[in-house]
Amino acid sequence: MKNLLLFALLGALLFTSCGGDDSISGTWVVTSLSISSCDDPDDNQTSSAFSTTPCTSTSMDECLSISYTFTETTLATVTSFAFQGMVSTETDSETYTTDGDQITICDAGDCDTATYTIDGDTMIITGTDPDDGCVTRITAVRQ
Repeated sequence: MKNLLLFALLGALLFTSCGGDDSISGTWVVTSLSISSCDDPDDNQTSSAFSTTPCTSTSMDECLSISYTFTETTLATVTSFAFQGMVSTETDSETYTTDGDQITICDAGDCDTATYTIDGDTMIITGTDPDDGCVTRITAVRQ
């Protein structure tokens, strides 16, 4: 579970953003995350064990919740994790821009670009880490 949490947090940070497109605006909750095609096959993982509500001290053990809130030019990522009644919540704020099906997310001058699609209330963000070849695919639903 530690590795899954680490990869979920890294995925959240990797795809956090620089500007905005009205169709992406709003709050999206992660429902699944997959990491595949890694140079090291042990890094490949898939999970759909995400809570669609923020974790609290009364949440099930190993509760993990990630939400993205896109406004005109900013992205707020809220990640919460609960284990044995203890809750940890982290909020990050970045900027983003979109150009066609590309989203570029920037944090303190460090930017990453990924492909995104929106089909109704489902968004999929897919990006490749050039350092390890891992392809991260995040599926989120609009709230």
